[in-house]
Amino acid sequence: RGPRWTGTGGRARVDGHGFAITPYGSAPALGQRVGLEAWVKDETHNVAGSHKARHLMGLLLYLAVVEGGHAHKSNASSTLAPLAIASCGNAALAAAVLARAASRALQVYVPPDAEPAVLDRLAALGATVVACPRESGEQGDPCVRHFRQALKQGALPFCCQGNENGLTIDGGQSLVLEMLGSEAPLLDHLVVQVGGGALASACVQAYTRAQAHGLVRQVPRVHMVQTQGAAPLNRAWVRVQQRMADHGETADAALAYAAAHRSQFMWPWEEPPHSVASGILDDETYDWLAVLRGVAASGGSTVVVDEDTLRQANRLVLETTAVRPSHTGSAGLAGLLQLQRQGLVAPGARVGVLLTGVQR
Repeated sequence: RGPRWTGTGGRARVDGHGFAITPYGSAPALGQRVGLEAWVKDETHNVAGSHKARHLMGLLLYLAVVEGGHAHKSNASSTLAPLAIASCGNAALAAAVLARAASRALQVYVPPDAEPAVLDRLAALGATVVACPRESGEQGDPCVRHFRQALKQGALPFCCQGNENGLTIDGGQSLVLEMLGSEAPLLDHLVVQVGGGALASACVQAYTRAQAHGLVRQVPRVHMVQTQGAAPLNRAWVRVQQRMADHGETADAALAYAAAHRSQFMWPWEEPPHSVASGILDDETYDWLAVLRGVAASGGSTVVVDEDTLRQANRLVLETTAVRPSHTGSAGLAGLLQLQRQGLVAPGARVGVLLTGVQR
């Protein structure tokens, strides 16, 4: 729905279509099943099948400007620095599509158990793929470790981690701007699945900007969803709330302390994570501070879901809509189901759900 973005010819040749405003609207059958007013943003038909290309297209545009347009000259592509990304799936595919369209070399660092279909597609798009096994006793994502080594050797961070490249957040904000531009009613709640946190960070920052410019009267309560397999953001928020209680601090003061004492609040998940929602199993939530500021400012929460709830949510989407998301892509709905059980979302509330990635 809506006009196509300009400059998408290269993406269309590589991926079959370019960027367009993705569907956003009421999902009455889904809403009836869960007892509230559900509004769904469908990213499964975006470039490379997820929202990730939004983040990366902003980076590509920036590079095209700062490099003086050389990325569009075939005889100059070999002299440009390679791009690099650490990813287990959707982000890597989005990066490979965009890099191929721009004739840029791309290095992709993936876990050894990455889906074969994803690896085949990356190879077909010409990406250099490096599997990164976890070393004995290693804490932190080995893919990120290899990615950072590549940056030291001259590669550019073409990634979806805001701490590695803050510009990636700007492109992600387009998702919320499309929602606000659709003349849909204001949401009471927005639930967002969280891995590294770039999508969540982009959402809260977009709403904050929209409110500052008078585009919305209020920001919806934003709830961040993680799995039992890896929930570092939830752990950090629990610790922030505990500090507020122990020291009588405001959320702003507690978060300021957390920013200055990161290791007390955010560190890698201790055990190798596993879940059907494999796309949000980041060892750390890299954009955690911006995300938690959004949670605090909106009166939102963090929520952890189990595997049964992740599967239940995915079935609900398949049974009530025409969208076919992965378990990662429907994890936000799983968070909504858990929030309802906890009594944090009232019956009849207007809730936004992001279906972020297609089932492959």
